[in-house]
Amino acid sequence: MGLMKNISLLHDFSKSGADNEAELNNVYSALRLSLEGVFKIKFFEFNSPNTWLGTYLEYIEHSEDEDKYKKFRRLVPYLQELRDIANYSNSAHHDESVFGNRNMINQSELKSYVKEALELIDII
Repeated sequence: MGLMKNISLLHDFSKSGADNEAELNNVYSALRLSLEGVFKIKFFEFNSPNTWLGTYLEYIEHSEDEDKYKKFRRLVPYLQELRDIANYSNSAHHDESVFGNRNMINQSELKSYVKEALELIDII
């Protein structure tokens, strides 16, 4: 899925929820990909084949001490929220099976993370 499709999926889910487990899995997977995609666009000069969401979070963390990451300093207040979403969505990123090895997805919990991610996308 492309970035706009992923963000639209998050937005639609935040408004209407999901009807089944497959939809929940799609939203769950789109969560991390959406944040990562926005970082790749916003901070394109930092992209490399091995630059992922976790890499951008490291750049934010190092932005207070290293001038080459100064563009990320304004995101320091949001670092913990970004880490929380990254940790929550981590199994979607590393699991290659259709539904993953994770437990059933709690729709309310997912909706909370999606809402937070959409707010952060606006900030990034």
